[in-house]
Amino acid sequence: MFRNSLLTLLTVIGLQFGLILGGSIVIESVFAIPGMGSWAASGVANRDYPAVQAVTVTIAGAFMLVTLLVDIAYAWIDPRIRY
Repeated sequence: MFRNSLLTLLTVIGLQFGLILGGSIVIESVFAIPGMGSWAASGVANRDYPAVQAVTVTIAGAFMLVTLLVDIAYAWIDPRIRY
């Protein structure tokens, strides 16, 4: 029974990773935690375009990596799925 719902659970966990990355900008700005989110927020405020681009590319790369890992896990969990 758990195996049937594992694909849906894996999808939700993979998509939540993107929300966590996006929410880090707000959390780091509100609580003054140093990190990529606060660096991106200060880059936007100071018009530091290379810093904003670096954060955007890093977050996009991390999200693509998580999506790839979710797809690989799909094939491992359910062998009927072929790409």
